[in-house]
Amino acid sequence: MLINTPLAMKNEDKKVDNIKKEIKNLENDIENIQEKCSHKDYSVKFILDSRSVRRICDDCEKNLGYASNDELKKHGFTK
Repeated sequence: MLINTPLAMKNEDKKVDNIKKEIKNLENDIENIQEKCSHKDYSVKFILDSRSVRRICDDCEKNLGYASNDELKKHGFTK
């Protein structure tokens, strides 16, 4: 049987804080990589979260914006 003591809860809070800090550090690392990237090659992909077709860098996976009408046609999203 697991008992939630104040000490156990404090340890869990520390774990959560450490995980959140690690996520923030990783997000900063991604941002730095994306800032340095030349974005010379990209793919046109449908992004489910935003329900839109975007240009995504092949190297750093940065969202480079919406695809143009010509890109939509070229990649088969419209006729």
